[in-house]
Amino acid sequence: MLVVPACLVIMFLIVQVGIWFYAQSIAQHAAQQGATAEAIYQSSQSSTSTAHSALADSANGVLTNYTVTSSRTGDTVTVTVRGQALSLIPLYGLPTVEQTATVPIEHYVP
Repeated sequence: MLVVPACLVIMFLIVQVGIWFYAQSIAQHAAQQGATAEAIYQSSQSSTSTAHSALADSANGVLTNYTVTSSRTGDTVTVTVRGQALSLIPLYGLPTVEQTATVPIEHYVP
């Protein structure tokens, strides 16, 4: 009698974990895209706008309430994407998705 509900709960948990890992992948891709765009030699692109554009193209509701922060030092660009993964289970808070990408800035060396 309890087998069917237990199987449904396990199935939802498996799908939920898959969605969370997919949201991690989306955040990592956006962070990498943003950092790479700004690190290119003589780039005029903003890392945050590039990351936001990548998120708008691929998040599709799987990653919500996301924020993008970036910092640039003399040698590297770092972009961090934070957000919430889609939750299939009501009233269940998933851990925050957070991914960071650091890319060395390209310099011309004659």
